[in-house]
Amino acid sequence: MTSEPDSELSTASHSGGDSGERVGVPWIHRISTRLTLLLLAVVAVLAVAMGVLLWRALAAIVRLRTGVDLDAGLDGLGGALGGQVALDEGAAAAILRSTLVNLAVVVAITLLAATAFSRSLLAEPIGRLREATRALAAGDRAVRTRSTDESELGELARSFDSMALALQSAQDRLEARVAARTAELRALLELSNTVALTTELKPQLEAVLARMVDTGAAVAAEVLELEANGRLTTVASLGTV
Repeated sequence: MTSEPDSELSTASHSGGDSGERVGVPWIHRISTRLTLLLLAVVAVLAVAMGVLLWRALAAIVRLRTGVDLDAGLDGLGGALGGQVALDEGAAAAILRSTLVNLAVVVAITLLAATAFSRSLLAEPIGRLREATRALAAGDRAVRTRSTDESELGELARSFDSMALALQSAQDRLEARVAARTAELRALLELSNTVALTTELKPQLEAVLARMVDTGAAVAAEVLELEANGRLTTVASLGTV
């Protein structure tokens, strides 16, 4: 006769998805929106820079030809160009070269800034996700991207973190089950060795009862024998039954 220990049933609720409809990435945080804004900013900067540089070059040429500053507006431009003074071609060529150099510098700086922004927007998040994927494939179950980006790449990185956490939890549960089964098999092996060393019934039964208690199958156990006169006698016991 055995007395079983009280067991607690624990239930875990697993949610296969969000209870409500998943909200998409806000349009302001989308990669397409950011790239569009970047392209518009580059075009605007280049257009403004080109207009300013061309106007300054034209004003310098007018000043070179007439000796006066260019008045604001197209009316002043027409009046200034109406002069009859010959234009110094060397000075005009120098003004044109300076304008082209300044324009090239503005274009280079704008492209460098756009490249740096696009790198932080695309290349760096993809690189971090790639490194995390390689680390997980190499066996690092604790790797996480911990991305705070609110774009689609941030959503992808957080999905990767959730997947890595689920894999780590599943692996931990599997290792715990393997350890428990290994302990049970080791206990059975020790029990079989103990039983093989004696031919008496009582020590064998006591060994079996002791293993039951050790493995948690019972907190107390007793083996009874029914005699010919109908009485029950205790053959072996362990703990208080």
